[in-house]
Parts: sequence; structure tokens; C-alpha cells
Amino acid sequence: MTGNDRIKKIIAEGESESLEFKRSLSELKEILETVCAFANSHRGTVLVGIYDDRCMQRSRPSRS
Repeated sequence: MTGNDRIKKIIAEGESESLEFKRSLSELKEILETVCAFANSHRGTVLVGIYDDRCMQRSRPSRS
């Protein structure tokens, strides 16, 4: 399994107590809050560039 395959699998599983999606670095405050929350609990992963509906930022359909 390649690294891309692993990331796609993680994204397909969706957000959880240990996985959070953020659209972009423009959400820096929220990213840092999530990192702090994960640091104060067991641990977790933040994926930047992923929408809540599991679409990657560059592959998200444009809205006309």
C-alpha cells in the first residue's frame, strides 16, 4: 500500500475523536486548537486540504 493509498483510506473513514479535517491553512486558529486538544488527550491527526465532506481541496467540484 502506497502513502497515497493510506491517506485515501484515512479520509474515507471520516473524522473522529482522533482525526480532524481542515480546508486550508486559513483555518490556522482552529488547526492549533485541534493540535492542542490532541496533545492533551491520547493523540490525533489533522489533515489540511480536506473538506468535511471528505473531498480534497483541489478535487472539489467548482460551484458555478
